[in-house]
Amino acid sequence: EMCIRDRYIRLDANLTLDEENWEPIGNGTRSGSSFKGNSFRGVFDGNGMKISGLKITDAATNADDAIGLFGVLNGGTVQDLTLTDVQIDVTNGECVGGAIGLMVNGSTASGITVGTENGNDTITAVRGLGGIVGRMTISGGIIDCVNYATIKGTSEKSGNVGGIVGAAYYTDKNSWMIISGCKNHGSLSNKCMGVGGIVGLSAANVENCENTGAINGNGTSIGGIVGEQQNAGHVIGCTNTAKITNTSTDFGTGGIIGWLRYN
Repeated sequence: EMCIRDRYIRLDANLTLDEENWEPIGNGTRSGSSFKGNSFRGVFDGNGMKISGLKITDAATNADDAIGLFGVLNGGTVQDLTLTDVQIDVTNGECVGGAIGLMVNGSTASGITVGTENGNDTITAVRGLGGIVGRMTISGGIIDCVNYATIKGTSEKSGNVGGIVGAAYYTDKNSWMIISGCKNHGSLSNKCMGVGGIVGLSAANVENCENTGAINGNGTSIGGIVGEQQNAGHVIGCTNTAKITNTSTDFGTGGIIGWLRYN
């Protein structure tokens, strides 16, 4: 079965990954608002199934390598999938997500859950990291996704750490990004700025999202839903019930948005 752009793949059974170090599907590298190298352009339908044991350690030879179950999703779709027993630790990574490292060209992530309520799932990288997606640029959608993993950013200079997506940014007047119906339950931390329960840095439309995961940052732009909303987009119908801690004396700490700026 073919989709408009490329292959349609449906998962018909639960999978356990035995590999010590997973190589992302579509292992390309972020380049500005786009990418270079490989990408996945088709539809991956998880069909409600579960993939357990995703482990990625020190995988980025370049800080902008797109790291996750999928690396670069290029106009494609990943849907209806649960990832459990997730352990990702990329010491120099700046484009890291549990399911997808980088979404470009109108890609869609929907119905994806990373981690379990009582699990020990963790995702650690420098910045540009999220439970579901590392970065989304210009256009695309992240819909009805849930994160339970603990998200840890290690940068002491810049942020973009989110429970769902680290950064959804770069805008075009003829394009849109949407983050809708997503929930984060995992705790988030970063050694500096830019931490959001749903998205760290956003120029997207963020709608009907919820955060219950504790947030700890050290700098500007620490928010229960969005760390920093800039240039475009809106934040509507969102709820945060978690404690937000900013260990710095910098401005920009909010229950919903840490810092809303530009237009």
